[in-house]
Amino acid sequence: MSNIFTTLDATPDMEKIEEQFTNLNIVRRSSGTKEPTYLLGIDTSKTAQTEKGSLVAVLCSNGSIRIYDKERLNILREFSGNPGLLNGVKFANSCDSVYSSCTDGTVKCWDARVASEKPVQLFKGYPSNIFISFDISCNDHVICAGTEKVDDDALLVFWDARINSQDLSTTKDPLGAYSETHSDDVTQPSVEYIISELKNNATYIEAVI
Repeated sequence: MSNIFTTLDATPDMEKIEEQFTNLNIVRRSSGTKEPTYLLGIDTSKTAQTEKGSLVAVLCSNGSIRIYDKERLNILREFSGNPGLLNGVKFANSCDSVYSSCTDGTVKCWDARVASEKPVQLFKGYPSNIFISFDISCNDHVICAGTEKVDDDALLVFWDARINSQDLSTTKDPLGAYSETHSDDVTQPSVEYIISELKNNATYIEAVI
């Protein structure tokens, strides 16, 4: 059996898991297709559970996110960004929610332990937003997503990800956005830098509320 699982932009802490995926030809076995499927992003759950219960989320080149059992690498469920394309994959820091930004102008959040294709939270952007990067604050309270450059500007859009007991809506509008900060598409490192600043600089939140 030929090896059709190719990894892109692997990080050192993920190399062991990615090697396991490659050796097992896991994508071919789980998808039932002869077409090559490439790994575009990978993250592991961060909750304080036993190693046996840990999850791995993989962003695939077919536009889906697949959730695997970290120990056996068995596929558990699969999520799609239809009608848009997903960009990036990341677990929350305090639970097993998994996030991805989407070209349909949303950031989607699924419960990785529930077999439902419908996101449990949907963070909507402004009209014409096409998100290509995102990150989550260390306390899971703030989501930030970066857009493609449109009309000589690109945006950093923010949401409050906290669940309000008085507002149980699964769809959230932005708190606000930064404009005129980028002359090109907002890449992942830019978003990660902004999120890191939230830990030490309250004005980032004050500026968008």
